[in-house]
Amino acid sequence: MDFQQSEDGPFLQEILAGGSAQQTQAAWAAVQKAPSLCVEPTRLATTPFQSYGDASYALALTATRAGVAYGGDVVVIRKGQTFAEVVVFGVGGVQPALVQQVAAKAVGKLGS
Repeated sequence: MDFQQSEDGPFLQEILAGGSAQQTQAAWAAVQKAPSLCVEPTRLATTPFQSYGDASYALALTATRAGVAYGGDVVVIRKGQTFAEVVVFGVGGVQPALVQQVAAKAVGKLGS
């Protein structure tokens, strides 16, 4: 799912995916390496976030494009062998409450 409120955001992307136990472990390891692989002008850094599912990992996203600064969060949630990735960002950043609201809805889509 993708959503854009205006040219300045906020922008929202939600991805649901699943796989075998081996694929799930590999995907989780890749998520945890993401901050070290990111290059300028985009930066990812781990950030505290409410815990969801069996495991969750949050990254603060900052980027500059054509002189415009964007900010937001990337939250990856694992429940069993299913993942939800939620990305919410916009010009000047987004409210943490919006990211938490979207992440909670994504968890609901993962089932029990």
